[in-house]
Amino acid sequence: MNRTKEISLGLIWGALAALLITLFIFVEGQSANPGNGDDEIEINITADSVHFELDKEGNIKSVTVGKDRFEKTSKGIKVEDEIIIEDGRIYIDGVEITEEELDRLAVDKEEYKSGVRWKAGRREGRYVKRTRLATVYTDTADDVVKFSDIVIHENERIRGDVVSLGGDVEVFGEVDGDVVSVFGDVYLEDCYIGGDVAAPFGEIIREGGVTVRGDVATAKFGGVHTAGFGFTARYNRVEGLAAFCTLDYDDREGRHPSVNILGGYAFTLKRWEYDFGISHRFFNGWSPYIDASMFQVAESPDKWILTEPENSMAAALLKEDFYDFYWKRGFSGEVGLSYKRDLSAGVGYTAAKIENLKRTASKALFGGKKVFRENWSTVLYDTTALEGVEGKLNEVEFKVSYDTRDYKEDPESGIFTNLVYRQTVDSDSSDFEYEILDAELKYYCPLATDQTLFFRLRGGYSDDDLPLFRRYFIGGIGSLRGYEYKEFQGNRYMLFNADYVWRFFDSSFGAGVFFDAGKTAFTGTAFEDEDLKTDIGIAFLIGDDFRINLAQRLDDMDKSPVLSVRGKILF
Repeated sequence: MNRTKEISLGLIWGALAALLITLFIFVEGQSANPGNGDDEIEINITADSVHFELDKEGNIKSVTVGKDRFEKTSKGIKVEDEIIIEDGRIYIDGVEITEEELDRLAVDKEEYKSGVRWKAGRREGRYVKRTRLATVYTDTADDVVKFSDIVIHENERIRGDVVSLGGDVEVFGEVDGDVVSVFGDVYLEDCYIGGDVAAPFGEIIREGGVTVRGDVATAKFGGVHTAGFGFTARYNRVEGLAAFCTLDYDDREGRHPSVNILGGYAFTLKRWEYDFGISHRFFNGWSPYIDASMFQVAESPDKWILTEPENSMAAALLKEDFYDFYWKRGFSGEVGLSYKRDLSAGVGYTAAKIENLKRTASKALFGGKKVFRENWSTVLYDTTALEGVEGKLNEVEFKVSYDTRDYKEDPESGIFTNLVYRQTVDSDSSDFEYEILDAELKYYCPLATDQTLFFRLRGGYSDDDLPLFRRYFIGGIGSLRGYEYKEFQGNRYMLFNADYVWRFFDSSFGAGVFFDAGKTAFTGTAFEDEDLKTDIGIAFLIGDDFRINLAQRLDDMDKSPVLSVRGKILF
């Protein structure tokens, strides 16, 4: 047995072992018994009051507190003699409940007097429904419930809810559930909240990049207007060094349009570039939206393969540029309907002038005597295809998307789906004539702490002769990781990726196994006859922004594994 086959068999056996370990961990986690509890406290929060329902050993109490009735003391919170919160205890009409007795606090996201309801107690066999996720699941013992201040630090993740009855809540990390301060304030900074945020008697203050997936149950919500001016740059073999100024304004309340402006210069391409965008989401919940932009940019159809910062680093340091480029100048607009930024459907129109571009840069910081490949290097032999890049583009687009990911950039859980239909229009121009349908599904499934299973399925179809910037290329980094870069092309394709990654003992180091499958062709018959290309591999992780992949193609075991480096842990 030669060395290559030994490596390949090792990869396969390693992947099988990892999958068995994953299954064992998942089964163990599902079989855990959460325990029992007898007492129950229910807190119903509306816009101007808090209602307490207490059932302790058959002693039932009910108290409603308005904003004008409570006062803060040196020891805690007092509402006349009906509610006292101090020294780790709460007294509701004389009945005492300690923090230890509050063994459960979860969220019932059913509508309740236009407010939000929090419920504690009786964890055995109780289910919680979050209507915004349209899922039903068994609650876990991951909630943080205190009568005093709570701080969730950076890099800390709470799988459940965070609730303070008498203090403030500060969040700098991640909370999968709800964040509630009944009588205090909530401070959020550069964090993620997967559920609702409520501070009925206080304020919710937000600084930096904050994502809240649920509702905000307060009239005071700071930081809804964000604006920033900055600089960014990128490097590739077509633009060379391109430096840009950016200006962004975002109104999360939806009262004013959001504006995004980018402008700069590509030094070796010797062209000015700009992208002026404006968007507006009207109202909350179900809301219409409108997007519009004018642009003059060096564009690439390969941004789904890897991110722009990753490609710039590879080009500047290693003289490896994984993008192909074309020049795009014109405008686009879109109108549609969205629901809480999770579900959206719209129709758009693009009118643009498309031009081919050539390599203008050859130098990099490292890479020795290595020379950048030409733009569209994988089809340089096809003169007709290169000439077909240029022309006048008039395109109508219909799309539907659904997104429940916790983060847009580096997600750890959730689903993303996108369906797009495009058709060229304008009888006066025959530069581009095609119909095309694209679909994508991503699923991020956290199995346990620091363990994630990820699936991605992409596909596209057209019966027309597609220009290069619409043609499908797969192979190499970001797609079929055990094959050569853009080894396969066609006007229809399918691609499947599965990754399982984990961390070692809560450290910054981790590993993973993955599997890829896909194929592409130019005709339906050729696509059906084409064998599915598959590969399997292992990965090593350092921190959140460095991953090394080693992938072995399975259709030709004599070929050596392919090594690739990524700046993202998952796609």
